[in-house]
Amino acid sequence: MKKLVYILMTVVIFAACKDPQIGPDDDQKPKDDAGYIQFESPAVGQQSSYAHFYANGYWEATPLPIKYTRDTIHWEITKQIDRNTFEITERLSGEFFGADATIRVLRTITLVKEIDRVRLTTDRSISSPLLGYKDTLEISLGNAKEYPFTDWRIGENNSIDPYSGYVSKYFVKDKEYDRLDVYSDFTPTAYDGMGLIFAYNSNYGVVRHYGMNPWVGDVSGFDLIRNNPNPNSLVGSEWRLRSIVYDNGSVKSIEELFWGDKDILKDPNFTLIIKSETEVHGFSGCNSFGGEYSLSNDTIRISNLYSTEAYCTFSNEYQSILSESTTYSSNGESLTINSNYGEVKSLIYERITNIVEEFPLENTNWILENVHYTNGDIVPIEKVLGSNGSNIAFNQFVLEFKEDNLLGGFSGCNTFGGEYKVEKSKIDIIMGNTTFVACKFTDEYSKILSNSTKFMADRSKLVIYSTYNEFKALEFSRKFR
Repeated sequence: MKKLVYILMTVVIFAACKDPQIGPDDDQKPKDDAGYIQFESPAVGQQSSYAHFYANGYWEATPLPIKYTRDTIHWEITKQIDRNTFEITERLSGEFFGADATIRVLRTITLVKEIDRVRLTTDRSISSPLLGYKDTLEISLGNAKEYPFTDWRIGENNSIDPYSGYVSKYFVKDKEYDRLDVYSDFTPTAYDGMGLIFAYNSNYGVVRHYGMNPWVGDVSGFDLIRNNPNPNSLVGSEWRLRSIVYDNGSVKSIEELFWGDKDILKDPNFTLIIKSETEVHGFSGCNSFGGEYSLSNDTIRISNLYSTEAYCTFSNEYQSILSESTTYSSNGESLTINSNYGEVKSLIYERITNIVEEFPLENTNWILENVHYTNGDIVPIEKVLGSNGSNIAFNQFVLEFKEDNLLGGFSGCNTFGGEYKVEKSKIDIIMGNTTFVACKFTDEYSKILSNSTKFMADRSKLVIYSTYNEFKALEFSRKFR
């Protein structure tokens, strides 16, 4: 009888100590999506990454499609405070979050799991982009009322009453969710403020969040990026070098090393392309290179590199660092390669996704609406012009994309010509002949366009990014003939 009791006790203890990520009906196999931050069973080490998107047409019967950028948010549970309280570390990556586009640890968020709800809290002075304007977000799990959706838009066009519910068969970045809880708070829209929508559930945490501008119906949001089922598989991935970490703990961006100035945002073109299971290629500033590599657990070996031989800063050092590589780690969005070369500890990369969709610019006309500054200000062109804003003719800053890559336009009081070249999301504008009447902002307009880097466009909006002085981007609206 005693033996039977001991056996039963052993079974009970073993069952109680099993992996908390495994449910009673999982046959002891981890869930495919166990890596996401889960509301029902949060745990240290869970991670979620989110891609930024932009869309408009919120007020239309059928809103316009989502346009993704390469900006991302990374959440990771890094600490357990008590049984139901956890600490999330948030990292931001990309130009949407500021001029320094490197991955940065910005803040912590507290997650409290209750019986039927979750609370996410951060300091209002450093509010998380994923939480919108809220310093505390309380969302209920397992809501009873179903709400409709049109494409990506949830519920009615605009309801100023907060509500909770759920949606069925909802798509986010090509993944269908059978059921997602939703929370909407459009109360601020009654005061011309941003309305918020959250879609989430127990197993995935936050899946989609967006905020709607009540003035124009523009939406800026974030979508959960599906976890890589095999994060160690790098085949077919492309990476851009962002920073170099040294043994003494210092970190330098590749722009700082190459240009000698961390504020110069022009891409120096240091990349790593995992072409196959054995081949690696890439660029080291002014040279292209190739070679072989092998992986074993977290170990990486890069060897037999061959390269063109033009001279430019850090080109030889970069290839030497890769040749002395030791270990690596990747979460699918960033890649770290450690090395034994000199005083270098590791190389930090961001994934090249090329998910910014190209819009055909040929035979389109655009009129300048807003000027974006590197400090985050977005100023209407009328306010930029100041006293000249009352003169309608001087408000006209026009950009026309013609056939055969020719460019034309009007810069307040001057006409100009030029050329342009588009490659995926990149744009290169070469200004040509222009008239020389003196008026406000015409010179800056020309130089911003001449230093253009990339663009985002849809049927009615165009944003051209630039590296000229304190200017970040020009925002245009479509001018239909």
